[in-house]
Amino acid sequence: MTARRPQSRGMCRACGFTGTKATMTRHHDTCPQRPLHRVKARDGYRLRITAANSRYWLDVEVPASATLDDLDGFLRGIWLECCGHLSEFSIGPQEDHDDFDPFRPRRKRKQPTLEALGLGAGDRFDYTYDFGSSTNLKLTVQAREPVTTTARDTVRLLARNLPPELSCQECGAPARWAHSWEYDDLTGQPTLYCDRHGEQTRDEQLPVVNSPRMGVCAYEGGNDDDWPPAEAPEQAGKTPAAQKGSAQKSPAQKALAEKTSAPKTTPKKARTSETGTPTRGRPDRDGPPVTVEPDTGDAIIRIDSPLAAAFFDADDGDFDLDALRALPLDLNLVWIVTSRELPGLLPPEEGMPSVTLILNAVTGQILTTDIIPDASPEDVLDGVLDAMLDGTSAGVPARPRLIITPDAALAPVLADMLTDLDIQVNQQAMPEIDEMFAEMTAQVSTGLMDQQAAYAPRAFLTDADDATVRAFQQAGARFMAATPWQTFPPDRLLRASWTAPDGTPAQLYALVMGELGQEYGLALYPDWPSYVQHTNNSFNTDLALLVTGGLESLTMSTEAEFDPQDWARLRAAGLGARTKKAPSLTRFTVIGTAPARTPLHAVTALLNAVSERAERRRTTVTSLKTELDGVQIQFPAGPRDDLSPAEQGGSVQIIVRSSGAYVSSRAVILTGPPDMLLSRAFSAVRKMLREQERSLNERFHLPYYLESPHILIENGGMFGDLHARMWDSNVGAPNLTLAHLVRLGTLMDGLGTVQATRQPGTVDDLTLELGTGEDGDPTPPNLRLR
Repeated sequence: MTARRPQSRGMCRACGFTGTKATMTRHHDTCPQRPLHRVKARDGYRLRITAANSRYWLDVEVPASATLDDLDGFLRGIWLECCGHLSEFSIGPQEDHDDFDPFRPRRKRKQPTLEALGLGAGDRFDYTYDFGSSTNLKLTVQAREPVTTTARDTVRLLARNLPPELSCQECGAPARWAHSWEYDDLTGQPTLYCDRHGEQTRDEQLPVVNSPRMGVCAYEGGNDDDWPPAEAPEQAGKTPAAQKGSAQKSPAQKALAEKTSAPKTTPKKARTSETGTPTRGRPDRDGPPVTVEPDTGDAIIRIDSPLAAAFFDADDGDFDLDALRALPLDLNLVWIVTSRELPGLLPPEEGMPSVTLILNAVTGQILTTDIIPDASPEDVLDGVLDAMLDGTSAGVPARPRLIITPDAALAPVLADMLTDLDIQVNQQAMPEIDEMFAEMTAQVSTGLMDQQAAYAPRAFLTDADDATVRAFQQAGARFMAATPWQTFPPDRLLRASWTAPDGTPAQLYALVMGELGQEYGLALYPDWPSYVQHTNNSFNTDLALLVTGGLESLTMSTEAEFDPQDWARLRAAGLGARTKKAPSLTRFTVIGTAPARTPLHAVTALLNAVSERAERRRTTVTSLKTELDGVQIQFPAGPRDDLSPAEQGGSVQIIVRSSGAYVSSRAVILTGPPDMLLSRAFSAVRKMLREQERSLNERFHLPYYLESPHILIENGGMFGDLHARMWDSNVGAPNLTLAHLVRLGTLMDGLGTVQATRQPGTVDDLTLELGTGEDGDPTPPNLRLR
């Protein structure tokens, strides 16, 4: 007889009702505390959000006017945000949408509303946060109905699963800690410990929280982890009042009362670019004033001021003018505000860019220069309020005494809000500002045009003969017709290998794109470390481009995305006159596009191989090995396939030197086979060191991630200098072998350095030595790991 898994229960936020997901769905229609009939409601959706581990779920309501960015910000805040990773939604066919393509340069554009996406009751779509150690969610539209959300709370929580009862693996006591890299072999979930049994490895653990991202990456909790309470009424399906049968409040009711009486400081959800990257926050009717760290991928949002919660009225989301007046009025502060359009710089579908300038008229300091597509006067007002809350050059938030603008359309919009804040708004002609602005806009226009030129399509068919071009064009058409993204897993790579014209071996790795919402095609990597570096640095596009030397992909592109000569050659090779897209090879670097480095015959063979498999059998691919036109193709491919015969010989010695206050300065030296996975080696050595630490009375450190000391982005916001991450131990992150460390040279983490060198002689297992101590103690005997 099969044991039935207990159903996950949740609690209604409005009234404290508890029940399973099925009963909660029915409850929302009749909840006595849901204020649909007592307040002004607007059209919207009710959504059920479920994690892959189905015991974690949320019910929310969201207006039809909200965007995917609103949902993204909510999910990050309550369940996911740890290190500013990228994220994406996947809704239906994505062929005509490049919003989530990691190989496209970022540009601001307005996001469609949920209503514009055509969502209806019963529709389902997917969401992924972080493409290394991913957290995957499914969203279901339960109903199209009136909702009572405000601009401040664009997404409102209706119900949430009760915290699961989790136990320590050692003693069965309530779990308090999740190990950050140890996982249960049966469940795949992090190993859990109580306070006592987790004490020895506390620096390797993360707190147990009510989130599907518990124990993953650096996640330590969200913005609402104290709700619902851990103790819920015992009888599912009844409200607390019915269960208790008395006037005494249940724990759930007390928790709800505390939540409703406490001051509300809900962080605002940032506007995002088409890649899902939050841009600078708006201190408007959507939430309290916040700061988004400079563009480091998906930045982390934080509330800057203790006055933040007071700037917004909880009932209707409007500004609280009394709270805004709490900002000091600087009688010596005069600002000049203006905005100008820059026609002809962007394609019409991307809007008309405008430059907004806010200038301190007294000091000449430029406070803001924002470029926003289709900017309205209200957008400029947002920028003015941003500047007030960000502070003057001294960093103190303040209201200017006077704002001067030469723009007739802008003056009344500014005056409508700012006059109530005792800020005078004057419109007057300012020839000197017009002259300065003309010079500035010319510089901006030149910069944008230079950027467009840097990202112009590069020719990739120049050296190919007509037969090769024809075969490439036909392979692209076959790929689209076969839809292999439905059968090839989106996180497992193919490998193609061949002999180059000069007789040397050549290879590339490829991912089939399309399943996760990217453009249909192939992501191409010259070797395994390039794939690892892209994955580990995908939270920051610039860093990923920098560390990999450029990201290359084959996608189905329109004529505007081709070099004109290449498009003409494809037409001559048989591309139909009515066909709007064709396969193109594109490589993006930090400074723009670059020539493709993938040979045309190799990518043609890959396209045909994956298409042939998808045409033959419509099941998930588990293995593939074939040869086409001299190109050997295998699937799946891993890090060991990347090693040359020379790299597979001998052994690799790794020396880890640490310099922390609580760790030994003695070097940890391990020697192992070149093809051993680094995560396996470090995990085995950690266990052995743990057994020795108590007898040696020392604490040793082995890294959980490795970074390059030479590849970085300076002033990376909250991260300081942002170094390129080369390896990560998190579950789901791609691995490296010991031989790859030799290629990568000296690496580092927060406590020290790692240096790998090739050694003569073959070894079958891993050995460990501890270097000589600072006091001259001899090196202890080798500790052999089998």
